[in-house]
Amino acid sequence: MVTQDRDEEDLNSEEDEDEDGPSVGYAWMEPDGTVFLNLFSTREGLSTNMLVNFRSNDDRYERILQHLGGLKEGEIKNVPAWPLTDQA
Repeated sequence: MVTQDRDEEDLNSEEDEDEDGPSVGYAWMEPDGTVFLNLFSTREGLSTNMLVNFRSNDDRYERILQHLGGLKEGEIKNVPAWPLTDQA
């Protein structure tokens, strides 16, 4: 795994927004196609961070790439927040 180091000022907080709305982290793709999401949130003074990876054979892989608007090897992108949906 290639570690993607980011300076503190490079990381978006939950209040930062890009054209798709607030960012909840950043993503990158490894040479083998594995997509890593470094997700973070701060609520009521409590910070959480989670690193998740999706290999190309994962059922969710294409949905993740679509959510990111595509991703190329070595590219780093902000992860837009997922829309809230009713799950009735």
